[in-house]
Amino acid sequence: MNPLTALFRCFAILAIVLLTACEEYSSTPSFVEVLQERTALIGDLKSYQTISDVRSSLGPLAEKWEVLEDSGKGSKSSKPPFEIFTAVVHGYVHEGFRGDLRLTFFNNRLMSTWFYPDDLAGYRKALNVKIPALAERESIKIPPFTVILVATDYRGKRYVAWEDSRLQEQMSMWIKRYS
Repeated sequence: MNPLTALFRCFAILAIVLLTACEEYSSTPSFVEVLQERTALIGDLKSYQTISDVRSSLGPLAEKWEVLEDSGKGSKSSKPPFEIFTAVVHGYVHEGFRGDLRLTFFNNRLMSTWFYPDDLAGYRKALNVKIPALAERESIKIPPFTVILVATDYRGKRYVAWEDSRLQEQMSMWIKRYS
């Protein structure tokens, strides 16, 4: 092989490796864009709804929600925004079961809902009828972008979560890049 050809191939391979390694950083999402394709979360709630949209959907229940976290408001930074708003709605009812509903927004876009039913065993049975795949696993994906999982929080309390995988991934990307 001609030495010039070998050198050219080495540069080409190096360029491909560098482009592939940098691909994640080549396109920066806005971190605030509201996509048209939303995914179902709990009840009638959908991802990318704003805080005010969710408050309207919840009606009187939203009047007494408890704010757990409201970070990032008004922060002056050259970084893209990173605002987390989390609230709990007490007395929420889903599939006939009452409990606490935790709502988490990333940059004013509903990202996840965690439901802490008062009767987890009964609630799981009701969900298993509607979503049979959940009976066999603790986590499932439902198109287009919903992930449903049964988990335990830091206090040892069990809950069922509905999350938009795109927003979760976007939040993780922000943390990797800017924190």
